[in-house]
Amino acid sequence: LGVMEPKEGIFREKSVLVPYGLTHAEPPNQVLVMNLADDKRCLQRGEVLAEVYEICELREEPTSEVEGARQEKSELEEANIDINPQLSPEKRKALLKLLT
Repeated sequence: LGVMEPKEGIFREKSVLVPYGLTHAEPPNQVLVMNLADDKRCLQRGEVLAEVYEICELREEPTSEVEGARQEKSELEEANIDINPQLSPEKRKALLKLLT
């Protein structure tokens, strides 16, 4: 995890997920991140939204939640449904099942 400097003020957290494998290498100076809850605009491939300016801690975290959110976002885009991002992942998934 690294502390990041927001470029557009869209990040509330001051930590980022680094892909597995980078924790054992030199920390990157740029990180591509997705704000799945708030940012509705499309990202261009390779677009940098934040730059790491201080590495505070490196640790491994499970990526199942990230993968689940990515899959859920894909399903929502296919169904063209906008579900409140403030709902918990479980409630969003249940609502999506009801609507599709």
